[in-house]
Amino acid sequence: MPETGHDHRQAGSCFLNPTVTDDQARTLRSQGAPVHRTPLGTWRASTGWLLEACGYRPGTAITCGVSCYTHRTLTLTAQPSATTHSFHSALTTMAAHVLMATGVRLQAEPAAV
Repeated sequence: MPETGHDHRQAGSCFLNPTVTDDQARTLRSQGAPVHRTPLGTWRASTGWLLEACGYRPGTAITCGVSCYTHRTLTLTAQPSATTHSFHSALTTMAAHVLMATGVRLQAEPAAV
């Protein structure tokens, strides 16, 4: 992790790779999404791909003080103006865009604070 700069304060990967239905897996695969079958037989889609398909890119500003990491869309970074509310808003906004565009519901990664 960098010691200074835009990516200095990373919040880490913020969403789990979502479980998708057979139909969603077929649709996403036809669009080039990485989708894999788990050992339990369910399908999981790549959250990073879903976010990028919705227009999020490395370095994208999401809300006041919260941006995507410059090397990985799925990781969020906190700028000095970030607040708990701005992180919650960023996660809610990103998940809503993915749901609206793909029908796939993202789940925030569990965090112990």
